[in-house]
Amino acid sequence: MRLDVTVVDVAGSGDGEVIIASDDAGEAGPAASAPKVLILIEAARRIVEGSLGPDTVLDRRAVAPVADSGLWQHLGLGLLSVIDACALIGSVSDNLATNVLVHHLGLDEINSTADEIGLASTRWVDQVRDDRIPGEHPESCSMASVAELAHLMAMLHRGEVFDAAVSQMVLGWLDTGVDLSLGAEAVGVDPLAHTPADLDRAGHRLRRLAVKTGADHGLLVEMGLTVDRHHDEAIAWATRVIFDPAEPDGRRSAIEAMRAVVREAMLER
Repeated sequence: MRLDVTVVDVAGSGDGEVIIASDDAGEAGPAASAPKVLILIEAARRIVEGSLGPDTVLDRRAVAPVADSGLWQHLGLGLLSVIDACALIGSVSDNLATNVLVHHLGLDEINSTADEIGLASTRWVDQVRDDRIPGEHPESCSMASVAELAHLMAMLHRGEVFDAAVSQMVLGWLDTGVDLSLGAEAVGVDPLAHTPADLDRAGHRLRRLAVKTGADHGLLVEMGLTVDRHHDEAIAWATRVIFDPAEPDGRRSAIEAMRAVVREAMLER
């Protein structure tokens, strides 16, 4: 099993100090669905600048059907607004909404935006596919380094991804992410109700928990952000575990390693 990790202290000073890092944290590698955040950033950028209407209608028939994660494929509604498609990506990592948005926004434009915000290794490479044919399709739908993913979450918290409006729009979509089964499970909040308003009503010590995960055969990836309401402390992290899926406890061990990282980071503060 290989664990790549970066944890960034994004305290009130915003200094972005790296408090945990593996030797290979800066290495680019497959990142599954985690870099769907790039698609959300491109959509938010255009909405804020006024070149894309949030109510612009998207038709799921514009792309081929795709299975696995998501809800849109199971809904009777074939048309969705841009902001609803983004909400599905942020909440349930919706593959169909992802492919429709990539088709609408343009792959080159999404990756040009990644360049513009200073990401050298993190890219959305291809549409999500049910079957990835070697030699015909890219090996993965995305690439990233965990160092860049962690720093991207820190940038979003500090309002540095273009501006505060874009950053907060993206974090708003990630606030609803229901997959807290990996490292974020260590935080101990309700997977179905942990928006800032939910956390406030529950009297939780956190003011925010935003997470985006990714999974593939023998691969788990997570990028996350916690903000403490009492001490104005924030921690951004990213982890990638590559494991042998043939091992009986391979996935379980990978998840435990990711949770241990988040627990250690929380205890450090």
